Amino acid sequence: MIEVKNVSYFYNYKTDDEIKAVSDVSFKIEEGEFVVILGHNGSGKSTLSRMLNALIFPHKGNILVDGIDTSDENKIYDVRTNVGMVFQNPDSQIVCSTVEEELAFGPSNLGISRDEIFKRIDFALKLTDLEEYKFTSPSRLSGGQKQKVAVASVLTMKPKYIILDEPTSMLDPYGRLKILDTLRTLNKEEKISIILVTQLMREAFEADRVLVMNKGNLVFDGNPQKLFSNREKLKKYSLDVPIIGIISEKLKKMGIKVSKDSMTSESLASEIVRLYNQKKK
Repeated sequence: MIEVKNVSYFYNYKTDDEIKAVSDVSFKIEEGEFVVILGHNGSGKSTLSRMLNALIFPHKGNILVDGIDTSDENKIYDVRTNVGMVFQNPDSQIVCSTVEEELAFGPSNLGISRDEIFKRIDFALKLTDLEEYKFTSPSRLSGGQKQKVAVASVLTMKPKYIILDEPTSMLDPYGRLKILDTLRTLNKEEKISIILVTQLMREAFEADRVLVMNKGNLVFDGNPQKLFSNREKLKKYSLDVPIIGIISEKLKKMGIKVSKDSMTSESLASEIVRLYNQKKK
């Protein structure tokens, strides 16, 4: 479990130009959860995500990863072994000349045996659908494929939690869908906790929980259906109203009462078909 307890973080700490980026935030993330952290630029979501991985430390409060305080300098290795991090730009993480070497880089630095490293590489390549690119140079891959390499390289470390800071913002729609499919597989089949940081509302549809950051404050913690059905709250926190929500509202005004759970195009289409068949009877 990741526990965030009354955490605050300041830029230019204890100077005349001090800016509070995260303000007294508390929440827990259970093992196996898929959590999305939503917020516009400057909301504090990326700062928060970096504290979860001990890349930066809270100025007030505590973050515990399976009981380990991230501020304990003697335990940073343990924290980062359990909490993997994938950044927005995969080129900032990729350092090796082939995909295989990239995936081996992390575990080899941990002193893991050669046989175990190869097992982990094969496991990660299969999960991310990159098996055919094992000996390919990352520089020859598409943006979406590079991002999957970044995810795969974290997987070879066998973390319990993976944090992804806007990993699809530089991808086309197809690349974005492939990354999200990979994250769903990791969460559902491998039971890895996913913490996805994003501005894109549609990426939150598959989450178990959504945390909304606004001006450094945690202003919402709940299921995505509850958030997306409240247009006033979305506007208040400068979040786009999902197109599916707009369509659902227009259908309701036409007398077609769709379920509040119909928050994806697939679920809305299924709901409309169900209502149509019901009306025919």
